[in-house]
Amino acid sequence: MLIRSNHPSCRSRYSNSSPCPGSVPVLASATLRDFFVTILALLACGAVCAQSRLTPPAQNNVEPATPGEGAQRSPGKHLAAAEKSRKAYLTFQIRRAGLSADDLITYRGFYISKDGLAVAPLQAFDSGDFMARNETDGSEVKVVGLIAVEADYGFAIMRTDQKERPFLRFSPTRTPVGARIAIPRPKQNGGSVTAPVLARRKAPLSRAQKYLEVLSLGVNFGGNGILHVPAGTPVLNQKGEVAGCLYQPTINSRQRFLLAAPVSAIALKSPVDPRTAPIIPFPLPPGFQPADPLALDAAYLLGRDAQLAGEVVQAEQLLRKALARHPQSAVGWQRLGLVLRDRNRGEEAMKAFQNAADYGNNLGSFLLNQADQLSLMGKLEEATALLAESCKTTPFDYDLHRAYAVALRALKDETSAEKHLRIATVLAPDSLRCWNLLSKCLARQGKWPSEKKASDKIYELESLYRPR
Repeated sequence: MLIRSNHPSCRSRYSNSSPCPGSVPVLASATLRDFFVTILALLACGAVCAQSRLTPPAQNNVEPATPGEGAQRSPGKHLAAAEKSRKAYLTFQIRRAGLSADDLITYRGFYISKDGLAVAPLQAFDSGDFMARNETDGSEVKVVGLIAVEADYGFAIMRTDQKERPFLRFSPTRTPVGARIAIPRPKQNGGSVTAPVLARRKAPLSRAQKYLEVLSLGVNFGGNGILHVPAGTPVLNQKGEVAGCLYQPTINSRQRFLLAAPVSAIALKSPVDPRTAPIIPFPLPPGFQPADPLALDAAYLLGRDAQLAGEVVQAEQLLRKALARHPQSAVGWQRLGLVLRDRNRGEEAMKAFQNAADYGNNLGSFLLNQADQLSLMGKLEEATALLAESCKTTPFDYDLHRAYAVALRALKDETSAEKHLRIATVLAPDSLRCWNLLSKCLARQGKWPSEKKASDKIYELESLYRPR
């Protein structure tokens, strides 16, 4: 597949307003003219071949890019491209066994070829009980099977029974920090929006239990936003190309991150020839299931719901039942630790959090609860030592540096706290929580010029994170 580029570097170097004076010389000799024409033709052919080798296979846009559409596309055209892209979307509705709720879980996919190849989150296929429909007209889509899987990020390329579908193409270039992307959203829920890419950073993703690079997007859709912009929604660059695919938001007490997997991770899994790629049937092999064995367990999911509803006795019973079947589940031990903490059983909670970290590759999301529990038990020095060691072994996890800085401030060590908060804000410039902590730390030390810069950043992020 050839990808047309409208980047300024691909245009003529000299325009009609070229500063080069004088007329353009013409080759007088027919032989010389034919020689140079031949050379130029060979060079052009070589450039086309090189581009076709470097370009991801079988990806095209819903509509060809028009001349003049490039990096400076107007916001109106950018949003219009997002609206047009809805013709290429599928909706997946799934049920999971054992859950009492009647509500369907919804994911989104999108076509990447006119003969019905599509991308969707692996979560759509985990339970084996799903229904796929074209989003614009509700017509049912038969999913024949998967032909490629990106297991770490949790996305799949699938073959469907659809023909002559509108489709999207992958962006062939890396999306830079600061670039604006469009996020499609139904008009009745507020319409599509554009937002800046605030950071490219590593995040601990629970499905693979690994740190992977994600795009952090400067937009907040509020508490119910995921209902209107489900996981799998593509985010589009200013040419209407797919720059990434959304994850479900990660929520903390101060902000709602909207994270996207870079599209390059999915594009690299595209088969060279999709027509001859073997079908991966359902149910999916164990290697494509979530890393944690309890991610799809009915007792665990019911225990999670009970814990979130404050029914801690029932939650403990269900979680212990699930862990009896899968004692090496990091998410199960983590959830049980939270329940035991709520029941004021500190030592048991501490043991649960230790198990979670041991079985969960020592991801920062598991270590933080362990440190919190030590602090709650009055063991602040132990908590600080745990966080100090974690920052050394996992220096790219901004949340560990943030937590370590909080512990250092509790020990009245503002200088060291500032150091780790500055590291955290470099790793995650999108973290409003880290900037707030840094502002307070600088104010405590009387470093007012630096505090003013932190306050300016807080104001900038707060304006982005207002619900839209």
